[in-house]
Amino acid sequence: MSRLELYRDSDGAPRAKGEDTRPLAQFLESDIQDDIETCEELIAVADDPDPDIRADYDFVGNSFALSFDGEEVILVCHAVEDAEETRLRRGTVQDALHDWKDFISRDD
Repeated sequence: MSRLELYRDSDGAPRAKGEDTRPLAQFLESDIQDDIETCEELIAVADDPDPDIRADYDFVGNSFALSFDGEEVILVCHAVEDAEETRLRRGTVQDALHDWKDFISRDD
């Protein structure tokens, strides 16, 4: 899977894009935005080696619901009626969350 391109738009809002990671990019933009605490919470759960900890965690944000299923992360856009779930490797989401946190923490 390709890495996300992270940038700020003309209003300074954090943005992400990636051809084959569009739902993940949308999740970062709409549900985490510039919120470092939320990002750190998601990182802590995604990085936890205990699959039971991850299985017990559910996140519902502005547009997406996120949950864990073993080594996969499930994203569902609840802002769109009848949206299909997107399943991503946990490692892909971990990398994206760490990159997003580093990105939104910078004072560029």
